[in-house]
Amino acid sequence: MANSQITPTFSIGIPNYERPDYLREALQNIFAQSFVDFEVIVSDDCSHADITAVVNEFNDPRLRWVRQEKNIGAVANFNYVISNARGRYIVLHQNDDLLHPDFLLRAHSAFQKSPHAMIYASCVWTGDSDQGLRASILAHIGSTIEILAGGPFVIDGNAFAARLLVSFPITFPAIAISRERWHQIGGYFSAYELGADQISLCRALIGNKLLYDTRIGGVYRVHASQTSRSSAKKAKKHYHSLTLKQMIADLDQHDVPWQQQLRNLALQATPAELIAMLRESVIFKADPRQIKLLLDVLTQRQLLKRVSQLFKLAKKLKVKGTIYLLRCLLRY
Repeated sequence: MANSQITPTFSIGIPNYERPDYLREALQNIFAQSFVDFEVIVSDDCSHADITAVVNEFNDPRLRWVRQEKNIGAVANFNYVISNARGRYIVLHQNDDLLHPDFLLRAHSAFQKSPHAMIYASCVWTGDSDQGLRASILAHIGSTIEILAGGPFVIDGNAFAARLLVSFPITFPAIAISRERWHQIGGYFSAYELGADQISLCRALIGNKLLYDTRIGGVYRVHASQTSRSSAKKAKKHYHSLTLKQMIADLDQHDVPWQQQLRNLALQATPAELIAMLRESVIFKADPRQIKLLLDVLTQRQLLKRVSQLFKLAKKLKVKGTIYLLRCLLRY
């Protein structure tokens, strides 16, 4: 990797493995950004495909790349691009992701207006062009006109970190985090891969402010070769359970009032959203305090008033889920 001393505003880190066609599209998209003060770091994790040929198609001094001598794994590769980034802000960008052409421009403008902020994120489209793309915007953040303008809205990082316990409303690549903040939290969570993005983001948010842009900032493509989709269902369930426990441990460690933050979110949720929060929490065996809290809000909102509603909930949770729910109630 070239040892350039240039310090750009942004570093876009691509921890690459295989998928040369996706990588080519990603690089074409990145170099079409309207804001040009950035570098790109491609770290290839010993792909069998000819990644060298793809990278050599781009004769741009902002591109740095390295081929690892041996396969180091996805998490270590994320940390490699973070540790080698020179920009003030880092954008983690997997090879199958795409950025909106104005993402860096918008992020730079937001950081200029709020120089003490360390995190900027915008909405993403999820899916693919064949099956369709979808996106959602946070509720209760501003008027329709303000949302249409994009903001960015300044959101309490602790509240947003608590939100990650029941949803993942922002995701890479449409997130820029300061290099300083990555160093403060010790880099990308490295104990395991599935859920590492949520834990890393939770840690980055704690004690900070989030600049949230409601405009589309990129595309998170969904396809069969993704780790999150190709992993066995049992493994995903196991690691998501560990992820929830780790995030609550981090929130507790920093005295974040996550239970009150989560209660506020649950009180604002639609009945269907609230039931979904409880169902997901039970399925993945979340902290009993989280489950008890959501059940309390359901009761407070009189959504479990009739016997038929209780049976409907039990049907959604199935036998194992209902048993775990009862254990949580007995514990607290």
